[in-house]
Formats: sequence, structure tokens, C-alpha cells
Amino acid sequence: MSVDNHDIAMQFEALSQEHVALLLQFESQNRDYFEQFIAPRPAGFYTEAGVQAHIQSALAQSGERGRQFYVAIKEHHIIARANLKRIVDDHYAEIGYRVSERAAGSGVASACVAFLVETARNSGLQTLSAIVMSNNRASERVLRKNQFDWVQSQPNAHMHRGDALHGFVYQRRLLDADSG
Repeated sequence: MSVDNHDIAMQFEALSQEHVALLLQFESQNRDYFEQFIAPRPAGFYTEAGVQAHIQSALAQSGERGRQFYVAIKEHHIIARANLKRIVDDHYAEIGYRVSERAAGSGVASACVAFLVETARNSGLQTLSAIVMSNNRASERVLRKNQFDWVQSQPNAHMHRGDALHGFVYQRRLLDADSG
């Protein structure tokens, strides 16, 4: 799927072994940025073999219908990742995404969420959820912009760099109960 919205011209592709070099570059260049918000990946991840193993694992999980992994590509570079995970009985899934530091604030995160909503809707999913930690308020704004509603707080849900972070669960219904 292509997204061409003013300054955002990117292509979403299903993650594959063809993305090893680009994914290694994306993850390595944004490592410090991502680690401000999430737990660090193991050091061995940041090698060609580590990324190959990561993609192989992702593809195995995709084959089990439990997850779907995508990359957003602009000008031959990965600028974001977008995932549907924990798909339950074709009705529910969680979303996740990460956007490169250079693309942050440019609408790429909103485009990722919109892509995941459309992908989920086309797959017949009825409800999407996302969990945002209290150290990432920008993600809350992105979810609200994409019609996700806050449904639950999770006090002290995650430890990050010695700090207890609160989690906020957001959901979006995709189908009315009557239209299923």
C-alpha cells in the first residue's frame, strides 16, 4: 500500500528477508532514540545475523496468523515499522509501531496507524488496541487522532531505566456489532 500525503510518500511492505540490510540500518541509526522509550534490544540484534534471525522469527509468527509485520519505505530507506500482534480469533489485535527519529513529528506515525486500521478492517478484525507508556505522550496524540479511545490505565506497568511507567490502553472499534 502506498501513502502519499503531502510530504509523506512511503510504501508499506510486508517484512521479508529482503529487508535485512535496510532494517539493520534503520534499527542501528535509531537505537538511542528508540531506547528513550522502550527496553533495549540485545546487542546481538544489531548485526546482519541478528536481524536475519529477527526477521525469520517474525515470519514464523506471521505464518501462525498471530502477527503481521510491515515496514514503511521512503526513498529506499525504512522510516517506520508497523505491526499487528496478538491477533485473537480474527476479531481483536494489538498494534505497535516505531518511527525513525528523522521522521518523527512528520505524520508518519499517524500514517502507520491509519495503515494498520485499514489492514485490520480489510482482514475482518473488529477491535484494535494499543498500549502507550507514560514516557511517550506523542503516541497518545497519534492514537487519538486516529479515533482510538482511552479505556484503561495500568499503574506502574513497566520499568524503564529505573523508572516505573504507567501504561494507557487505547482501543478502536472497527465494525459495529450489527455489521459483522
